[in-house]
Amino acid sequence: MTDKVFGVEVQKEFDVLEKKWDERVFVKFYLAARTSGLLAQISDRDFKTLVVLATYMDKDGNCYPSQKEIAKALGCDMRTAGRRIRSLLKFWFKGEKIVNSVKIRNKNQQFKNTRYTILPVTNLQIFSKDGENNPSSEPEDTFASRQDLSNPSSEPEDTFASRQSCPTNKNQCFNKNQNNNKEVVFNLNNKTFSEKESEIMRTLTIEKVTDLKKQELKNIIKKYNNTVLNDSLKVTVKDLKAGKVKTDSIRYLSGVCKNMFAEYSKKQQQEIKGKEKRVENARLLKKSYENLELDDEKVQELLNRNFGKEIIKQI
Repeated sequence: MTDKVFGVEVQKEFDVLEKKWDERVFVKFYLAARTSGLLAQISDRDFKTLVVLATYMDKDGNCYPSQKEIAKALGCDMRTAGRRIRSLLKFWFKGEKIVNSVKIRNKNQQFKNTRYTILPVTNLQIFSKDGENNPSSEPEDTFASRQDLSNPSSEPEDTFASRQSCPTNKNQCFNKNQNNNKEVVFNLNNKTFSEKESEIMRTLTIEKVTDLKKQELKNIIKKYNNTVLNDSLKVTVKDLKAGKVKTDSIRYLSGVCKNMFAEYSKKQQQEIKGKEKRVENARLLKKSYENLELDDEKVQELLNRNFGKEIIKQI
C-alpha cells in the first residue's frame, strides 16, 4: 500500500431520470498524514492552506485558484490568504518543498494567474473510480474504509431510494456528513452571545450567524473601544439603508471600524502635537515676561488669558 496522505477522488454516476452523468469530487484523508510525520512538523495554518489547495489540484498536482477563491475557502481576507500561501511555500518536509508556485503569463506577457504545484513528497494525488493507480493493491487505509469491513467486495444496492438517501460509497457518506456539520449556526436568541454582540446584531438586523461570523464579531468588539464601535455602527447602518454594502454587514462593520480607528488615532496624534506646541509657546512667552521683570501674579494672569490652566500646568 502506498504511503498516501490525501486523495482527491472523482466519481461519476449516471442519473437515469436526468439522463446525464453527475460528477462528485471529495478529499480523502489518509492515516499516513500522521505516520509519515507530516502532521508533527507542519503548522495548523499551513496544513489548512495545503488542504484548500488540494481541493483544486488536477492529476498532475497542479491547481490554479485565485487569491480571492483561496481567501473565501480559508474564511479570511485576501491579504491574510496571501500571507498564508507565502508561509506554505516556505515549508519543507523531508528536505523538500511541498508546494511550488509559478506566475503564468498571457500572450501579452502580462501576469494572468498563479499555478501552484503540490509536489510528490506530500503523496497527494487525484484518483478516478474508473482507473486508480494499481487497482489490485490492498484496500486504501482511510477512516471511512474502517467503518465497515464485513464485506469489502460487495457493491451497494443500486436502487432509486438508496441514491436519494446516501451517495454510492462509504467515503462519500462520511464526506457528506462532514460537509453538513462543518458550519454551526447561532440564532440571535442564543445565550452564548454577549450583550454587545446581541446589540450589534439587532442593530444590523442579523437574525443568525455562523460560528466563523460569530468569532469575527467577537474579535471586532475586543479590538475596538465603544466610541469607535458605536460610530462605526451608525455609519454601517446608514450605508446599509443606502444600499452601499456589497459584502456581509459584519465584514463591512469590521472595515468601517478599521478606518474609523485610523482616523481617530490620526486626530489624537494631531491633538497631542498641537498641545505640545502650545506648551512650548507658553514656556517661551513666560520667559519673555520674566525678562520684562513683570511680577509673578501678572505673568500668571497673562499666561492664563492666552493658554488656559491646562497648558500652564505643564510649563
